[in-house]
Amino acid sequence: MESYKHRPLDGLLSLKENEISNADIVDLFNYAEEKIDASPSGRAKQLALLFYFIKILKNTNLNFYIKGGLLLQYYLKDNARPTHDIDIIIPNNPDSFKEALEKELSEINGPLVFRIVNYSYKPADVVYYYDTFSFDIEVYYKGNKYSAFVLDGVVSSIFNNINPVQYKGPSIITNDFIFNGVPVEYICAEKIIAVTSELNRPFKHLVDLYSLTKLDLNIPLLKSYLEMIIDNDNQIRSKLNKPTQTSFIVKDDKQFAGSYIFPLLEAGYNIPLEKTKLEINNWLSDNL
Repeated sequence: MESYKHRPLDGLLSLKENEISNADIVDLFNYAEEKIDASPSGRAKQLALLFYFIKILKNTNLNFYIKGGLLLQYYLKDNARPTHDIDIIIPNNPDSFKEALEKELSEINGPLVFRIVNYSYKPADVVYYYDTFSFDIEVYYKGNKYSAFVLDGVVSSIFNNINPVQYKGPSIITNDFIFNGVPVEYICAEKIIAVTSELNRPFKHLVDLYSLTKLDLNIPLLKSYLEMIIDNDNQIRSKLNKPTQTSFIVKDDKQFAGSYIFPLLEAGYNIPLEKTKLEINNWLSDNL
């Protein structure tokens, strides 16, 4: 049997709906974890839970696209870092989004109960040049807390200019599971801005961008999304009396948060920081 130890998404997608029928949803998660034997332990089970919640999000008929680390599982394969949260982009009011989601969650009649806690909404400021919102999702199974994850969101006026990709989710969650997400070029554009702006950002973005530069990307499409995102950011920068961003290079004095080694090891690399920055800058110079 093919090993999916470091590719839990491929393992989930390989499982057939008829492999386990009439099963309790948590038994299904456990089955997937045991069958895939993911590393680190629990990774496949967590991914299955996130996809299960995306199915719930789809039932709300709200406008949203999945983005971020979950989608990178589709593209980066062995070099995809474990993801524990869901990232989305929406076109407007996050309060309305939250209310509609709460209504949907309250009507679920099943073994898993989801509760929204710690909701926050922050207009664009000097930390993020776009509106953000987030809430913790607590998951209960038969009255006991089973798991938790974060839903991180971005509110953006460019939502309607994104041409979404239809991603296939695991059929063990639901048959013919399709959801809308941003193209990989959009994800890459976000990562480029994260590592080349003057703002302090986690090292994980640098590691992810290093992986993305190894893909066969649609460069004109990437440039298009990069222009859209940076134009939106620069409008906010002007309102905040901050200098606009006009170039894309990882500067020597760029500040990153957290550990470089941890996300590097998660992605399966052993590369000195300066070499990572050099290779990314060479790629940016060649392609942008």
